[in-house]
Amino acid sequence: MRPRWPAPLKALVQLTAGEGDRGAHLRAIRDREHDADEVIRETAARSSPDFLTPFDRGAITALIGAMDDTIDEMNRSASAIELLEVHEFDPQMKQIGVLVQDASRLISEAAPLLRDVERNGRRLHELTAKLVKLEGEVDILHDTGMRAAFQAQKAKPDPLAFMVSREV
Repeated sequence: MRPRWPAPLKALVQLTAGEGDRGAHLRAIRDREHDADEVIRETAARSSPDFLTPFDRGAITALIGAMDDTIDEMNRSASAIELLEVHEFDPQMKQIGVLVQDASRLISEAAPLLRDVERNGRRLHELTAKLVKLEGEVDILHDTGMRAAFQAQKAKPDPLAFMVSREV
């Protein structure tokens, strides 16, 4: 089974941008999270001790686990958006969605290159550097967004609004 991870990323970006069918976006994220769980099970079964790989099994498990954690976080965000009835998103939230989608594209390019690390090493290093840069940008956006939400709460006290922003 090949994961359809771009679908939840597109849904997340459109959801935070207020575009399209909100319910369909939430379902797409939730459905792909279940697909990702199946990929984890399939990968674990295929990387049994009798299967020879060019990587340490622990590295394979860590990589696929990190990818699963990513879609789990998107699912948690979508669940919070639905549960807390969030319909408007701060600019930082919208930009984080776009950067997560950009990171996914880089990962999609990098994953097949892992079949031959020696030959593809230079490109893998370039992609890794871009991913690290995106992660830094997301961290800054997150902190900026939290600071803005806190300052807004101080200006017009609304602890619930701050907690909702923090949760999403």
